[in-house]
Amino acid sequence: MNHPTPKRSPWTTYFLQGILFVILGYIQAILAMTPFKEQPSSNLSFDFYTDVFWAVGITSILYLLLLLLIQRINQQLIQLILHGLLVALLWFWIDWGIFEDREAGWSTYTTKESLYATAGYSLWWVLGGCGLFLLGSWGIQQALKNKISL
Repeated sequence: MNHPTPKRSPWTTYFLQGILFVILGYIQAILAMTPFKEQPSSNLSFDFYTDVFWAVGITSILYLLLLLLIQRINQQLIQLILHGLLVALLWFWIDWGIFEDREAGWSTYTTKESLYATAGYSLWWVLGGCGLFLLGSWGIQQALKNKISL
């Protein structure tokens, strides 16, 4: 008795990649911005972990919208490169926002100094996390491809 093979929905891939983005982004931001954990936020009602959670959660919506555009590219290599750049830039943006909120907002940093300082704290965490993200994303795609045939 042959059962019809279910079609793979691209939404499953988007959902799983979004979850991966949130989990690794949260870990990356906490590790990169730990030096500012004890400094006050501009919104004094939130603690460090809540600030990071909301920054990653809100940015994940932008990630998913941009992922829809990236997935329309037919060449896999260009798609992979753009996906990695997107993740790295969004995670750096999250780190920069946390730095601006907890350090630069209470001091006299210029935008350029703020960007350089954020890069100094988070560049290796962003790049390492991005590598893990791309491996995890590839694993998700391979698992779905092997489990469900098109």
